[in-house]
Amino acid sequence: LMLRYTETGQKYVRIQDLYLLKSEIKSDKGAIEQYKSSLTIKKEYLDKYNQYGIKQSESVLGNLEKELEKHRAMSGDVDLIGEGVVVIVTDSDRELMASENENDIIVHDVNIIRLVDDLFAAGAEAISINDNRILMNKRDIICNGPTIRVNNSLVSQPFVIKAICDREYLKAAINAPGKYGAMLREIGIYLEVNPSMNVEVKKFGANLGI
Repeated sequence: LMLRYTETGQKYVRIQDLYLLKSEIKSDKGAIEQYKSSLTIKKEYLDKYNQYGIKQSESVLGNLEKELEKHRAMSGDVDLIGEGVVVIVTDSDRELMASENENDIIVHDVNIIRLVDDLFAAGAEAISINDNRILMNKRDIICNGPTIRVNNSLVSQPFVIKAICDREYLKAAINAPGKYGAMLREIGIYLEVNPSMNVEVKKFGANLGI
């Protein structure tokens, strides 16, 4: 036994109980330290997860915004300004050969459609003809005498095709040997390609006030 002083006076405590109490305290301290260590590891893991989650969320959001902009561009909902080309097309002014008639050297809807198709195939994100937006899945281009009807609007010469994308790709899509543009030049159709870093393609229906 040993003597222990308390607030109410003296009290005898067995040595065995004292050793048992010390052992329990030591065990509790060890458990507390182990819990603290586990808590620290979990906190570090949570911090890393949150940082990764934020980065992932920002990355996903950024990709979604890019995808949305891409679809808006393809749907023609917005005006676009960027790198591209301005293509000018007019009838030929050369003399007719004996075997020709005037329809052979004037610009038809099929000529414009083929040029537009080549530009889309080269990666054009947006195209307009005399500021009438052309959609990839809807080419409303029809001959109407000396003019061409585009999206139900009559446009006359010169036909100005604007396209946005890498200007070198687009230029090659018109000028490269074997391309349709090169063939038009061979029969005398006037075709001019002007690369630019500041091509503006208006949204679909802009000319109609939509």
